[in-house]
This record gives sequence, structure tokens and C-alpha cells, in this order.
Amino acid sequence: MHGTPMTAHALDTDAFVGEVDGVPVGLVTITGGAGLSLSICTYGARWLQALVPDAEGVVRDVVLGYDSLQGVRDGVPSMGAFIGRYACRIGGAAFPLSGRSWRLSANDGANCLHGGAGGSRHQVFQVVDQGTDFVTMAHRFRSAVDGFPGDLLLHVTYAIEGDNKVCIRYRAEALDRDTVGSFTSHAFFNLDGCSSGTVQAHALQVNAPAWLPLDKDKLPTGSVLPVGDTPFDLRTSAALDSHSVWDGSQGQFGFDHAWVWPDPPAEITGLRLQATLAGAQSGIAMDVWSTSPCLVVYTGGALDGTLPKHAGKAGRAMGRYAGICLEPQAYPDAPNHPSFPSTLIPKGTVHSGEIQYHFRIAT
Repeated sequence: MHGTPMTAHALDTDAFVGEVDGVPVGLVTITGGAGLSLSICTYGARWLQALVPDAEGVVRDVVLGYDSLQGVRDGVPSMGAFIGRYACRIGGAAFPLSGRSWRLSANDGANCLHGGAGGSRHQVFQVVDQGTDFVTMAHRFRSAVDGFPGDLLLHVTYAIEGDNKVCIRYRAEALDRDTVGSFTSHAFFNLDGCSSGTVQAHALQVNAPAWLPLDKDKLPTGSVLPVGDTPFDLRTSAALDSHSVWDGSQGQFGFDHAWVWPDPPAEITGLRLQATLAGAQSGIAMDVWSTSPCLVVYTGGALDGTLPKHAGKAGRAMGRYAGICLEPQAYPDAPNHPSFPSTLIPKGTVHSGEIQYHFRIAT
């Protein structure tokens, strides 16, 4: 490690007291027995802080976020949010289901990103259960608001378990008609600390055998290709900036792509170790486990440091590559690709899933 950083401090709960669209908002902090602390804002069920002891026992804040509710409202819409009812993009802001085409709000060019204007990142969740080391929040998606088929009741639980393990469990119930869903955490991680610079020197390993090529609008082409002999073979841990997509030569600034586990093609049971990230200075590593068939890796290439949108904690502007998102989810745009694993949630049924982020000291 390079020098000894200052110990990070918890967010001020009072700074997040307020309202969004007339609905009260607050900040919930949960703690675990091994020194881990998380802070989650009810606006977007948004994970804004993770205090983790490093290899020398110094507490580092390894999740990007904001110091206040106003900072959240002025900031990057996806920063820390729990995403639904459909993570990533749906092409043309439309998809077929039950014999008709469902039109959604287009908020990414012609496409619908992260559920559109009615997506969870713009909604206030209600706390329905809480303890020292967990919190459960709920939101009801309404078809009249977001354009998706039917109403969907979502519960998401953040829990700290064992030695510095963050478990995010979600449960989505289709209330009145068949619908679709894909859910993920959009936390931005910097394992050296959110005030330490970029993640370019972080080491990343993704265990997926395949990836999804994208078109110019960042939509899947429908192909599923092996990662071997491509820049997307991350099966061996390496520094992020050692990869060719980092320099913009392919029209990319870092990664914003989906890795997949296509065999079995549907209904993965149990948790799978999808990725491992290691900080360059802190000695902190993080293993990502999930029940999802896909992992989107986004290295923050669109963060540009402009204010107030990128005004992070402690007054530090968040520029390009300030954090990395590791987002387990369903295949992007799956409702428009019958060959992709189905994201259908039939009326009266429940879709559930789990994401785990295991913080540990690298060996």
C-alpha cells in the first residue's frame, strides 16, 4: 500500500432527510460483526457507502456516492441504485408479450435504459423490515407509470452476513398479468477508497466463457460468442488498464459489456462465482456471486467530473474510471431476443434472485 489513508467516516443521516415527489426519504445504515458498514438511501434503494477495514485495519469507503439527498438528486441517476424493473437496455423502448407490443419510455436515445422514467432509480422505496445488520425495502411498479405489462411488487433486502459479506436478495411478484423483469445493483466500487483516484490499476477476473457483442447503440446483436482470443477473455486476473478496450481505440473507454454463462441456457440454480476484483493499494478484494446468467461490467467511462452531477463524497469530483460496476442481471434486451434466457414473470408468480459481494483481504 502507498501511505496510510485517513479512516473514512459514516454519512450524516440528517443530510438525507427530505422528500421526493412528496414522499419522505431517509438513509439507513446497517453494520456487521467484522467491521463492515453500509448506508442505503430509500430513494432508489441506493447503496451509497460501504466502510471496509483494509489490510492494515484502516477503514476505507469503497462505494461511490453522495453526501446528501440533494447530491443524489443532482447526481448520476444510476449511482448506487437497485435497478428494476428491467436492468440495462430494451431496444426501441418496446418488446412483444401476450400478443401485443408494449411501448416504454425512451430515455437512452430510442431505447429504454434501466426501466425508463418509471424505473426504480427514480422511485422512493418503503422500509418494511429492519435490523442491525439488514434492511428490507419495497416498491410497487405500476404499469400506468412505467409502461411495462401489469403491476409488479419488488422487495429488496440488503444484509451483512459472515465475515464482510453483503447479500442483496430480491423478490419480484407479478400481481395482475404476465410481465418481464431483470434486476441488479448499480453500486460503483473503488476498493482503494472512493477518494483515491481511478480503478484503472484494479485487477479484475470474470469467469464467464462467453460475451454478448453490441451494436452502435450498445444493444446486443443476438450473438453469444466465446471469450477466447478476444479482448473480453478476463478469465485470468489482470489490471483493467492492460486491456485494449481501455484506450478508446475501439470506440470504448473501458468496459460497458455483458459476460454470460449460456450453459445451461436458463434457470441457473444456486450461486455462482462470477468475478473477483482487487484494489491496487488497499489489499481489499471482492468476490461477486450471483444467481443471474449475466454480468455487466461498467468501468465508469461516462463519468466526467462535471458538477454538480459528479460531486462525490467529501467534495471530490468523480471523473472517468472513478469506480467500476459489477452488475449481475438477466441478458440485456432479452424480451426482444427469443434465443436468450427468458425474463418472463408469469402472473401470480414470484421471481427471486441474489447477489453477494464478499469483501476480504487479498492473499
